[in-house]
Amino acid sequence: MINKRIETINQKGNRNIAIQNSHITIYYYSKFDEFKRLAEKGDYNGAAQILEELHEEAGKMHPFYPHYRYKFENIGGRVVAEHEPLTEEAKKKYPLTYRGKIKISKERMKGFKDIHELIEDAFLKQEEIEIDMVTLNAWIGDEPVPTPNLDEFIKEGKWVIKPKPLPEPMKLKFYIKKEPEFSIIDYLEMSISGIDRDNNMITLDNSRQENSKLLVSITLPLINNKNENENGLVSVHKATINFKIRDEYINDVEANRDFLKFYIYTEGRQVTLAFKDLKSNKDFIVSSNFHIDNKGNYDDLRKQYSFLQHLYELEQFFSVRFTLPDNITKEDWDSIRVLDSIKENTTIKSRFKNLTWTITEKETLKNIIDIYEQKGNKGSILKVIYSGEEARVELFGATIPLEKMEATYDNVKIDDLEKLKRKYANMEEGETIKVKLLPDTNNIVEEKYFVKK
Repeated sequence: MINKRIETINQKGNRNIAIQNSHITIYYYSKFDEFKRLAEKGDYNGAAQILEELHEEAGKMHPFYPHYRYKFENIGGRVVAEHEPLTEEAKKKYPLTYRGKIKISKERMKGFKDIHELIEDAFLKQEEIEIDMVTLNAWIGDEPVPTPNLDEFIKEGKWVIKPKPLPEPMKLKFYIKKEPEFSIIDYLEMSISGIDRDNNMITLDNSRQENSKLLVSITLPLINNKNENENGLVSVHKATINFKIRDEYINDVEANRDFLKFYIYTEGRQVTLAFKDLKSNKDFIVSSNFHIDNKGNYDDLRKQYSFLQHLYELEQFFSVRFTLPDNITKEDWDSIRVLDSIKENTTIKSRFKNLTWTITEKETLKNIIDIYEQKGNKGSILKVIYSGEEARVELFGATIPLEKMEATYDNVKIDDLEKLKRKYANMEEGETIKVKLLPDTNNIVEEKYFVKK
């Protein structure tokens, strides 16, 4: 016998459905599912709209919303959340900071007593400091806030402390303050190059000025409002000025000339040196009673300066750069003399003992013999032109190519004309015969050089 139990469910309402003794599965249809469905369907605009909505909703998950939201950035192939303030007021009222722990290698800290000294040195040199990031957390106000993926990003990323940019260099003129003023260097770009916190001193120099052949540095007390007068002039009781040729220009003509100029115009006297700010056309630093204790001979210095000025003018005329040697040879002086004659369009007069021609053509030798035989081998004016692809003047590492050189011998005759006639009689075509010429009543030769254009 089977007992059948029938239960009746009573519900109020129109078209209600009553389900009894059944298993119900509920499917949740997400926006991500919708994104996939639209993408598979080829509706990329719709999929992009869903993706934008997902980003918007994810951004609002920020614990400080509506003051901040998460902004997702792809950095190095990893999505990292950033904290983006939504208003300027929120940025000020709830300031964002990052706090963490870092490690710097002992090798990098070598020579520095603490991290502040290291950071200051890196700022002056504009170098990055590589660090190991141990922990890093974002804080808004006094509360830590979660930053998705930050921990993984810390482990994988390369971390450095970047220096702040250096301030713009000061444009200064370095000169001797007198009437009229005498300029030593018309244009300097002076930047901070060192800070001595222990002695409260700062050093400015033009080491970053690439086009300057001279290095100028000023060491003075750290400037504050007490150092400046109402005109902006720095008033200091102690300042050191150093002035030298850069190492890479130690053999440069212009650099040595300008360096000597400084010493010549002080001449052991007390002078007032000044640095003028070119922007305001006002003095920035004035150093009174500056004195150079130079034990050298100023006459010698002036001669050196004159020689360097001479070389500088030759450099400008021939568009070359000389490299100053340790010693100047006789050949160097001869080359300078030649270049001077070209520059001034003059000839060089000198004396000669003899002149030797090398003749390989019999007809040419016959013509020479005939000319001198007709004159009874008396002295004649002889003009000779020398040329060739290798014709040049070399001086201090520079080469000036020549087109030709014309030599005019004032009075020459053949040494032993009869002997030369016998050589001619036995000469075969192509044979080499040397003709020796001697001065007759005058042994002057004039040479004129022509530069290749």
